Amino acid sequence: MATRIHLFGASGSGTTTLGAALGERLGIPHLEADDYYWLPTDPPFTDKYPKAERWRRIRERLQGHDDWVLSGGSVYNWGPGLIAEFTLAVFLRLPPDERMARLRRREAERYGAQLDSDAAIQEKSRKFLAWAASYDTATEGTRTPGQHRQWISTLHCPVLTLDSRASVVDLADQVLATIR
Repeated sequence: MATRIHLFGASGSGTTTLGAALGERLGIPHLEADDYYWLPTDPPFTDKYPKAERWRRIRERLQGHDDWVLSGGSVYNWGPGLIAEFTLAVFLRLPPDERMARLRRREAERYGAQLDSDAAIQEKSRKFLAWAASYDTATEGTRTPGQHRQWISTLHCPVLTLDSRASVVDLADQVLATIR
């Protein structure tokens, strides 16, 4: 039976990190949804691929692979073509203050000195962090816990909810124990 794992949660919950670890441990491809959603731009995360192009690129990458790991919280909103193929979905949760601290560190690493000196980068980062913070408080929008719970209720595969305060090794061990 194929292993097709989807990792999702709020931005900063650790889906990409866990996805890379699982892909490496299982020896299967790991795809990050953002790589198929966002065009490569400088600064990043500015322009989106058209849906048809997202699907073409994902399918091209998965060609010849029965097993894979896909990370990214937005797939439920634009990726119905893969949802039926999931054999396990993993919902990562992290307290908002820890998640936002991770994201602030990531923004500082991503933009470096530009975050202190470039007004456009500062504004882009401010908007992203405000959007990310709204995950836990918004009642509607692109991603909220309620929308994720609603989506979970529609999935045909098992769903594992994990607290991503655990180490990546422990999280991967829990996922691997579930699929074995």
